[in-house]
Amino acid sequence: MGKVKHLVEEVREHISDLFYDNDAISLEEVKQILKNYYFFVDKTNGYFIDENLVEEIYNEQTEVQI
Repeated sequence: MGKVKHLVEEVREHISDLFYDNDAISLEEVKQILKNYYFFVDKTNGYFIDENLVEEIYNEQTEVQI
């Protein structure tokens, strides 16, 4: 798997985990949690703060939850 694809998949897994813990989580909460994760835990994956990517994955997860 390519590096970019791996990094995007890592973001997807984190968002999926957030939905598993709380299926009523809002997009803004997801963005803030991922932003905090990036700044305080792991600065190696800049895709955690890519708002367009996070919103796209969030929308995919909400469709799956329905």
